[in-house]
Amino acid sequence: MEEDYGYVTKAKEILKAGLRYNPGNENLIIKFLRLDEKIGRISDSRQILATLKDYPLEKTWKLYLEGALLEAKSGQVKSAKRVFKMLLQNIDNQGSIYYEYARFEESLGNISRALKICFEGVCKTYRYCNYLHSRFWIRLISYSYS
Repeated sequence: MEEDYGYVTKAKEILKAGLRYNPGNENLIIKFLRLDEKIGRISDSRQILATLKDYPLEKTWKLYLEGALLEAKSGQVKSAKRVFKMLLQNIDNQGSIYYEYARFEESLGNISRALKICFEGVCKTYRYCNYLHSRFWIRLISYSYS
């Protein structure tokens, strides 16, 4: 509510307080990351994401994915790539990671790299979700015609 009225700093303080009592809460962390993105300073978000190292990656991969997207939006290409690669090395059955990584590479103009990532995603995640599988195929076909 504080954010809705333009009190971004107060909203950030409230989220920080909530994270002190519940440090692994996915909803609070995502809200915090998005608020930091609005402000344009992501140093606090990096600190929050650094605290996740004590949690299993299978439970926190979505937060790391949000962190990679945040890094990408702020122009930290190397950091974003490093996080995406780490996620794919450890969690290779989540289509969302492949999809977002391919979109990221596409935004950089690396169409061949995006195509390779989509192909890997189709090969490794086809049995987990048909919806993402069809999104990968659509993305692959669009790359082949561009």
